[in-house]
Amino acid sequence: AGQPAPRFTATDGGVPPPAAAPPAWTRYLWPLLSPCAPLPTPEAEARRFVTSYDRAYGGRHPLFHEGSYAHAAREAAASYRFLLVYLHAPHHEDTPRFCREVLADDTVLDVANRSFVTWGASVHSRDGYAQALTLGVTCFPALVVLMHRSERERLLVGVVQGRQQPGPVAEWLRAAVAASVQHMARARAEAQRHEQAAQLREEQNREFDEAEARDRSRLAALEAERAAAREEEERARRDAAEAEEAQRRREGELEAKRGRVGDEPAEGAGVASIRMQLPRGLGKVERRFQSTQSVGVVRDYVEVAMADRGVSLESFSLCTNYPKRTLGDEARTLEEEGLVPRAMLYVQDHDA
Repeated sequence: AGQPAPRFTATDGGVPPPAAAPPAWTRYLWPLLSPCAPLPTPEAEARRFVTSYDRAYGGRHPLFHEGSYAHAAREAAASYRFLLVYLHAPHHEDTPRFCREVLADDTVLDVANRSFVTWGASVHSRDGYAQALTLGVTCFPALVVLMHRSERERLLVGVVQGRQQPGPVAEWLRAAVAASVQHMARARAEAQRHEQAAQLREEQNREFDEAEARDRSRLAALEAERAAAREEEERARRDAAEAEEAQRRREGELEAKRGRVGDEPAEGAGVASIRMQLPRGLGKVERRFQSTQSVGVVRDYVEVAMADRGVSLESFSLCTNYPKRTLGDEARTLEEEGLVPRAMLYVQDHDA
């Protein structure tokens, strides 16, 4: 009695956006209603609403989302379902009948649980009061159908307020869904396009990153090859320079040894005639030396003779056969070694 007449609104998407948010001062209204009580969170209010509803009217009702309105809106947008908002006035005379007859009706339950994410709140709660103001609801109990493209972007599909019968409410819910199904399909298609575009961008970025990584790898390999080639060239140049320096040093040493050997003396007193068996099948050589010349001079001569034959002799020793011994002291003279006037020496190549 004295309540406004029931109002049905079902749109095909042409309804303007929901009413503007309530003035900022309204956020201070709720604390004034209960100044001593700590303010519960929206999630706690939602759970308290479901508990009190079940205690008062039983558990036969749409599956209420036990989270804040924002959470319910996100779930509806993510699952491409409509959001059904029930604004509960616990002290209104029409509320008990609405809860026991309309919200418990089999057809209403089937439509609500199949096509909607249902969120309920008492208008005495902060979240419920804020939504009642925002949606412009003036008569209770009330059901509001919304389509959320995101948590903040929504479209008002329809509102039913006041005393109702189960049949008309079920038909109104079906009509609200049917009227906006194209909007929901477009929203789903747009979201899928965005998702496909994001996947395409991600795939393109991944392919670009992989191509860039391959290019970097090829450039690194090419640079490594170039560095290796430069290093090889430098090593070859260094080896050639070292070999050339070694050759110059070797030639200098041979010239010095030629100088120490000197000219071959004529036969006569104080002269030793030495026959030497060269290694590596190079045959024998014979040379006269002053008896006062050292064994080292004979070694110098052997190295020069081998070099003249194109053979480098790095490590060798001079040996006699009868008696068998090695001439190890290069400072001793030929006379001291008993090689005057004639002797036979064998050149033993240590590297052979």
